[in-house]
Amino acid sequence: MLTLSHGGSGIWTDEIFSSLFEHCQSGGNLGDQFHFGNAKPAVTLINLYALAVPAGQYGYYLDGYITLIGCNGINQNDGNNPTGNWAHVSSYSRVRFTACNIEDFTDYGIKAEDQSLIVLENSVFNSAGNYAPGSIACYFGLSEAGRMHQVLGDTRYFAGTGGSWKNGLPFHGNQPNIFQVGGSFNQVYGDPIGQQLAFNVPSITMAYDYPTYYLQINNQWLIAQTLAAAPGGVVGAIYADTVANHLYYYNGTSWAQLDNASFVAPALTSAPPSPAVGQIYANTTTNHLFYWNGSAWKQLDN
Repeated sequence: MLTLSHGGSGIWTDEIFSSLFEHCQSGGNLGDQFHFGNAKPAVTLINLYALAVPAGQYGYYLDGYITLIGCNGINQNDGNNPTGNWAHVSSYSRVRFTACNIEDFTDYGIKAEDQSLIVLENSVFNSAGNYAPGSIACYFGLSEAGRMHQVLGDTRYFAGTGGSWKNGLPFHGNQPNIFQVGGSFNQVYGDPIGQQLAFNVPSITMAYDYPTYYLQINNQWLIAQTLAAAPGGVVGAIYADTVANHLYYYNGTSWAQLDNASFVAPALTSAPPSPAVGQIYANTTTNHLFYWNGSAWKQLDN
């Protein structure tokens, strides 16, 4: 492994294309550890390690079309000193993070500027703990019209010991459009949030006709998200309140209670198997509407 230290940036490039950087370690440099500017297509980083990053700097400065696979860092948190940030994604960049270990950051794990697009796949966030009281795992900038950030596979997050997430949520954004399949998060802090679609099902067909997204989920129930309090609202969003034991729908200005209103539900002759909290259906045998509260089907139209 090539080790770089005690300079400005460990690696600094500008306007490269079709290039591979592999098995490099940078730590102790005064600037960003790996700086890739105006990268053209097919720039790939494999097993790079931003070992130590000064406060206010980035382990990876990413501008352009870049794929990171198995990249690591930061590894300097002793609980007493602030660290830097893991990655910065510039505007109009397209960056994919696959199987990356994003740890020991003080302010940002990944900060994606407006008009950028990122893909997170099977990666892990872990903040710097005691010296990160209010860090952000990933900040999603404003998406381009007709495009969506993506979160795929088992992407996870952990606040280091003694640390916390800003506003209580690890993921923040400025009107981002996010498409998620799998992963361990389904809430983003921001005002307002754009389209946020979170599913964990094996087969999804998706079509886009601006500004509407059309989704077909084959042989699967679309289940309402279960929360103890109302999330940020997107028109058409629904959630099941586990405190009030009611189902709610966001109408564009407020959350309206669904289980005292008229609406269309799946029509079945009997209750579906293996229900989840928030699931609803219309029984065509009894001609009643039912809602699963976690232990029993409750009739809604009485």
